[in-house]
Amino acid sequence: MSPSPMMTRRLAVGGMIAGGLAAAACASPTTGGATLPSSQAATTPEALTATEALTVGRAGQIYVVQNGRKLLDRGFGTVGSATVAADTLVPWASAVKPTTCAAFMKLVEAGRVALTDPVVRHIPEFGANGKENVLVLHLLNHSAHLGGYGGPTNLPSFQETIARIAAAPREPARSLGTTGEAPAPGTMPAYNPAGIWILGEILQRMHGRPFAELIRTEIYEPCGMVDSWNGIPADRLAAYGARANVLAQGPLALRGGAGGAGGRGAGRAGRGAAGVAGGADPALIAAFRERMAERGQVGAGAGGGAGAGAGRPSAGHSNPAGGGIGPSHDLGRFYQMMLAGGEIGGNRILQRETVRAMTTLTLSDGGIWAWGLGFNLNTNGAGAGVQGAQRFGTKASRNAFGHAGASGIAAFADPDHQLVVVAIPSGPVLDAIYTDLGIG
Repeated sequence: MSPSPMMTRRLAVGGMIAGGLAAAACASPTTGGATLPSSQAATTPEALTATEALTVGRAGQIYVVQNGRKLLDRGFGTVGSATVAADTLVPWASAVKPTTCAAFMKLVEAGRVALTDPVVRHIPEFGANGKENVLVLHLLNHSAHLGGYGGPTNLPSFQETIARIAAAPREPARSLGTTGEAPAPGTMPAYNPAGIWILGEILQRMHGRPFAELIRTEIYEPCGMVDSWNGIPADRLAAYGARANVLAQGPLALRGGAGGAGGRGAGRAGRGAAGVAGGADPALIAAFRERMAERGQVGAGAGGGAGAGAGRPSAGHSNPAGGGIGPSHDLGRFYQMMLAGGEIGGNRILQRETVRAMTTLTLSDGGIWAWGLGFNLNTNGAGAGVQGAQRFGTKASRNAFGHAGASGIAAFADPDHQLVVVAIPSGPVLDAIYTDLGIG
């Protein structure tokens, strides 16, 4: 079954792949060190009145940087017994996917993997059920249409998840509501988290280390994301004290945004649980450990599970497609790095050409799905913003790139305005930020 040209818009990626990443450079929306007009650059945190108004009676975090200047970094409200501060760890859910893809693109830079490689070259068992023609590129732009993944709740172990995906046939693009035969690889892009899991497994095999460990050393730590984890050891979790209490409320605790004890978004563990001043609520931490262990994201004992020493995460308790946690300002640093062309704090994380390739349109359905390499793009390739999803609000420029998550978070960079935003929950606050800044 082949989609019609009206349904699938393919942009040229052959030059980008065959000639390395440099061929995509001229098409990138990323502007690196560009500056804004002084009227926009002069905005002060006190001027974000519309944004601040939306925090009243709600709970969450907002991080805003424009033209390299931090305008807002705050937490607000409470969920159950947990107070949300700027340094509180929150669930990133699917917004973590681009960090996995960035780690993977470092392998491409090093020449260890090519975008045109069949996945079976790196995971031989992946070829089961007719998947021999799926390329690495198709994993990055969500056009592999892989099956075998049941969603982020009640996950089996990392390796069992990979085994299920590798053994399963490809499937229809469920996120597009299609049925019947699976589209051909590289066509009809949709949303396929299973592909990000496979990227995570290739990373593990190439590095010879657990994903939870390598994502820290390859991306989080070099970006200065010191409190970011994808598979956190239980002893490190406990050491965060009260900063971890929001996590114990459940992955959707901040999605509704309503604040106050017992308010909407409070998880089962939060109702009636007394907070411990200055430290983690033991009941909440225990509930978090149990819940995340069920999802395969954190070990129940010190060290994160069998085979991992104390303080070291293990491969069995991470989720490359949705297991990230950390403060919003940490995820914001990742987007500051991307906006600056792959560098932050004097550390070169990615080559500028790689950043350009990742934020250049590779495939779109002409509607709600437009993909670079791991990033949602705010364009459908026809000069208009993506309609329907509005993941970055209604005022973001067509060159904005980022990713949202089911926890209610949205994280993105807008090169046209040299803007980085991370907000949980997102919704109306995204447009309010643009209104306060006088842009969009």
